[in-house]
Amino acid sequence: MNMMVSTAIAGTALVTDAKGAAINPDAEIIAAANVFEPLLSKYLDVRFVWMRLAREGRADMEANFPRDEDDFDGLPGHHPKWAFHSQVLERNGCQEANDRLSAIHQEMEPLADLIRTSETVTIEGLRAKTLVAIWECQPMLATHDGCFDFDNPESHWSLFTAAVALTGLSDMVSSIDTRLQDDATISHEEDEGEDVEA
Repeated sequence: MNMMVSTAIAGTALVTDAKGAAINPDAEIIAAANVFEPLLSKYLDVRFVWMRLAREGRADMEANFPRDEDDFDGLPGHHPKWAFHSQVLERNGCQEANDRLSAIHQEMEPLADLIRTSETVTIEGLRAKTLVAIWECQPMLATHDGCFDFDNPESHWSLFTAAVALTGLSDMVSSIDTRLQDDATISHEEDEGEDVEA
């Protein structure tokens, strides 16, 4: 087994093997990204098909079952239109596309989790995290406003910490983080919506 040696260079740990050859410190997440990226391409191709078919299915349902007050009576999904809707989605291939999406998602999630939660010190590592953010910032619904959805805090935090590390701002951010914690007036358990400016 080769012994690895870490040497601090310009604030970054340079990992070398016993022969002195450099080893990329982000090798693990870069390898994960190499598997993740083609899956992302496949996922997006299927997802755009799914969104189109889902919208067509919804339009077909609404054409046959005009919206009325009875839509909201009883338990969700018990209106006859939802049974019709399910049949439409099965018939037009939307359900098949959804099943394919789920299968691809299952392959992607462990890779995304590794990339998202790992620290990075290289541009290649930042690229890996950006690929995951691109995936996670897709609109949630088939009906959308035509832009990325930036409501995912985990993706933002992953990119933020990677950018901080690569731009040499770790000490500054750590200092600010400590000051923020010392200055905090609201615990995580409290409702932040009740905060009022003085």
